[in-house]
Parts: sequence; C-alpha cells; structure tokens
Amino acid sequence: MTEKELEHEARLAAIEHVLGHTLARLHLLLGTPEEQLDAIEKQMEGASIAASFPTADPALAVKFAKQVQEDVQRLSAAARDIVAMRRSKLLS
Repeated sequence: MTEKELEHEARLAAIEHVLGHTLARLHLLLGTPEEQLDAIEKQMEGASIAASFPTADPALAVKFAKQVQEDVQRLSAAARDIVAMRRSKLLS
C-alpha cells in the first residue's frame, strides 16, 4: 500500500468513527426504539443498493454498489453497538 493509500485509509477510518458515534448519539438523544433502528437500517441498505456508479463495466458498478452496502451495514452495526452499550450503562 502506498503512502497516499494509507493516508486515504486513515481519513476514511476517522470519518467512519465519527459517523458511527454521531449516529449513535442521535439515536440516544431521540430515544430511537429498537424496531425503528431496524427500519432505519433497512432503509439505508436499500438506498445503498440503489447507488449507481457510472462505469463502462457493469460488473464493476455492481461491485462498488455491494461495497457501499457492506460499508453502510458496518457503520449501522457500529452505531447500534454504541447505542446498546450506552443504554445498558444507563439501565445498570
């Protein structure tokens, strides 16, 4: 991996970290129930699948859309884990 690629990975990791915590805080502030978290995640997954990538190679576009979907799922899971951890601390 080149230095530039490592730079991009570090920036992306920082963005993902902040997004996960921001989503979690938003859900905590709003008191979002579990059922609504499920619905939000499904909606976000659907939006990520619908993302289009202009490319000459349709297989590559499908690959990128799948990557976006996996990344959205990972961010949602991280936010949900943070919410669960915080809620369990509040209840104990």
